[in-house]
Amino acid sequence: MTSKNTNKKSLYEKLTKGVMAKALLVATASVLVVFTLFSTYNDRIKSAETAADIEVVLKSVGATTGEGVRDWLDARIMLISSAADYARTISDGTDPVYLFKNKVFVENFLSSYIGMESDGATYLWPHVELPDDFDPRQRPWYKDAVKKNGVMLTEPYLDTSTHQMIISAAEPVKTNKGLKGVVAGDFAIKTIVDLVAETNFGGKGYAYLVSKDGKILVHNNMDLIGKTLADAYPNGAPAIAQDIVEVEEAGKTSLVTFVPIEGLPVDWYVALSMDKDLAYAALYEFRISAIVATLLAAVLMIVVLGFFLTKIVALPIQNMTGAMVRLADGDHDVDIQALGRKDEIGSMAEAVLVFKQNAIEQEKMRAQQQEEEQAKQRRVERVDQL
Repeated sequence: MTSKNTNKKSLYEKLTKGVMAKALLVATASVLVVFTLFSTYNDRIKSAETAADIEVVLKSVGATTGEGVRDWLDARIMLISSAADYARTISDGTDPVYLFKNKVFVENFLSSYIGMESDGATYLWPHVELPDDFDPRQRPWYKDAVKKNGVMLTEPYLDTSTHQMIISAAEPVKTNKGLKGVVAGDFAIKTIVDLVAETNFGGKGYAYLVSKDGKILVHNNMDLIGKTLADAYPNGAPAIAQDIVEVEEAGKTSLVTFVPIEGLPVDWYVALSMDKDLAYAALYEFRISAIVATLLAAVLMIVVLGFFLTKIVALPIQNMTGAMVRLADGDHDVDIQALGRKDEIGSMAEAVLVFKQNAIEQEKMRAQQQEEEQAKQRRVERVDQL
């Protein structure tokens, strides 16, 4: 009998534990699903916000850098234009060099000069001996300025004498009699180079200058100056546009965009490149935090649910199953717990109480029947004796 009771009790405990395990499993799965959906939703929002922030930073830095480059170049262009305006007023045969000796020109230009259309004479400062056959009218700066019929800028190039990156600016001198000549000046662009080099997004990227046809004008890698975007990005060069695109660069993914420099007589762009992993570092940290939070929530939920399910459900059910086993074994002195509860457990306790009361009544009926049988037997025996 003891072995049978033990087996019944073990069966009930297994049943209880199985229900509890299933409840915990369902609850844990629900928590994981809810937190996963919540984290996914937040991740999408955070990703969109991060992408928008990156775009704002790139555009803002590009615009600021472009304005700095434009303002610096505008100052030199204005000087060339003022020299062209002055050259229109001087009479033929007058040496205009004294204009280029002005402190402002000396401080801003490596050399300033004017080529005359009438006789091909060249006046420049500082003075340099030119070859006897030197004709400014055949030089690219002269031809390009005349062709454009306005101020022009050359692309940055390395000056062989000073070994500096320089730009030449030129503007034709025209009067009512026609073309008088072209004023030009060469100036170093170290300030622009330094300005562009300072744009590094806190170590996350860099900036450089390109022309509209994709030629690299200023770059922190001197070997790429004068090369094309295809040389800088051999695995796929980005198109010059204001959209942010992903490109492979030096074994990593970079975010690249181009911001036009407004207000210049040339179509130049500030190119911006940012390391994608560094740009999205905060997003990656957010994702890790979300995963950790989800796992911690699941573990906490298991612990809390396990405690409350054990306290509120498992133990009462175990007590009732134990009471039912004892009642089934004929022990009518068992105490029925959870009778005061107003839930399903209370209803089960009341049902067990009814089972106990029925069992007690049945026991009384059996005892009464047994007593009546015994009395009847005694009567029979008494009759037999009589």
